Amino acid sequence: FAPSLRILKVGTREVVYPDGSGNAMLCAQDMKSDTLKAGSSVRYTRTVTLPAGEYMVEGWYQGLAGESRVKIAAQPVKVTVK
Repeated sequence: FAPSLRILKVGTREVVYPDGSGNAMLCAQDMKSDTLKAGSSVRYTRTVTLPAGEYMVEGWYQGLAGESRVKIAAQPVKVTVK
């Protein structure tokens, strides 16, 4: 499983990353696999070039916890690109 990222224009459901198609179900994934000890944390980064505007950045990680699939979301962040 891999970390996922989606960027939308503020006030709309227009997806500008990964492909700008407007399909809010799409996400981009980098193939990455890590194993952590319980209580550990991990940080992933990605550089994205955006035109000026206001955006909501959503990120999450999907994986397994034992035999169950889990989806761990990060808090969405509003960013302004000038």
